Amino acid sequence: MLHHNSLGNYKFLQGIEPYSCGVIADENFELVRVTMLQSIKWDNGFDEISKYLAKENQSIHALASIELRSPYVRSMTEFIEFNSNYINVMSEFDLLINELNPIARTNVVPASSSDTETTLHAFSYTRQIANSSLKSFVVAGAGELSGSALDSQDIIRYQDTSQDGLSEKVRCVRDVMTDRLIKLGVGWNDVTSTSIYTVHDVQSIIDKSLLPYIHTASRFGLQFFPARPPVIDIEFEMDTRGVHVEIFLSGK
Repeated sequence: MLHHNSLGNYKFLQGIEPYSCGVIADENFELVRVTMLQSIKWDNGFDEISKYLAKENQSIHALASIELRSPYVRSMTEFIEFNSNYINVMSEFDLLINELNPIARTNVVPASSSDTETTLHAFSYTRQIANSSLKSFVVAGAGELSGSALDSQDIIRYQDTSQDGLSEKVRCVRDVMTDRLIKLGVGWNDVTSTSIYTVHDVQSIIDKSLLPYIHTASRFGLQFFPARPPVIDIEFEMDTRGVHVEIFLSGK
């Protein structure tokens, strides 16, 4: 279901407890993506976001998406525990809407990183603009899970990293992205950036099963991150967005 966050001036696609499946800015609003140039612990990151938004004359409720980087792949139990702490922090900032989490999220594990804690990588927020017809949205990261719950039994081609297994995983995630775009009221033609997170060689699969499928979005290329999804045995993740303003924040 698509819900309205009137305090944040965006709609969000209902997901599971830790995050929504995607967000789209209201008419005459746009999403701005901010990437951190310095690592900052994820929970401290909410304080930095609040300070930044205050300087931009924006409420903390304008926060619409979060991107995290974790130091290691978690078991499903560990991931659920992390999510519980994450929700507690969001509650402290009064960010939940009728007990639903409106904020989209991507959380991946870089293949090479010196960080020892989960850190804030980027965030997106809404701001008002005049008379824009551009659609501004973020689709949350998703791996090859067939269900809506966090359950290892729902992992597509569980523990199969053969090319055939990876092909099915890629198609699954591609279809999840497509479904979320449609439910947000947009399509691949509105996408400005698509990111892939995996440590496996999937180039030939991407050439066959993804690039022809996403149509004009392929004109902007793909961002490839040597990284793992945050949960053990999930092997491939994607996110995508239609964001027309991106900036980098130096932090402290």
